Parts: sequence; structure tokens; C-alpha cells
Amino acid sequence: MDFNLSRRKRELAIAKEVTDAFLQATNAAELAPPEKLMHHFVLVCERLGITPNAPAISRILAYTSKEINRRKRVLDDLVTALNRLPAPELQL
Repeated sequence: MDFNLSRRKRELAIAKEVTDAFLQATNAAELAPPEKLMHHFVLVCERLGITPNAPAISRILAYTSKEINRRKRVLDDLVTALNRLPAPELQL
């Protein structure tokens, strides 16, 4: 865990932008290649005008991976809940 709170907050914001860009361009049901994630990371860094160093890149990509996995779990839970609903023909 990064104890520098301002740096962590900034890196989490970047990770959120990378996650949003990645998931908008990716089918959530499929696993995308890591090159696609890196492509979106580079695009976000260029748009923000930043050049992170190696440790920052590692932290940002770790935050991004966690967020992507969290969103995938939420989507999986939603699909499971929808599958438990009765079929429309069986409802009164």
C-alpha cells in the first residue's frame, strides 16, 4: 500500500480513467489481451500529459486490474441474479 496519500489519490484517479477507457472499448464478457490495456494506459497518460516512472506504472496498473476485476464480479453477480428471475411467460 502506498502511504503517500496524495500520490495514491492521483494514481487511483488515473487508474479509474484507464479502466473506463479499457472497458468502453472491450466486451466485458471476454478477456482482452494485456496489450490492449497498455494501449489505453498510454492514451490516458498522453491525454493527461503525464509520464509516470516504473513504480508508478506498476501501482496504477495494479489499481486498474483490481477495478476491472471488481466490475467483472459486479457484472457476474448481476447476470446470476437475472438468471434467477422467473421466465416472463411464467409471471402473472
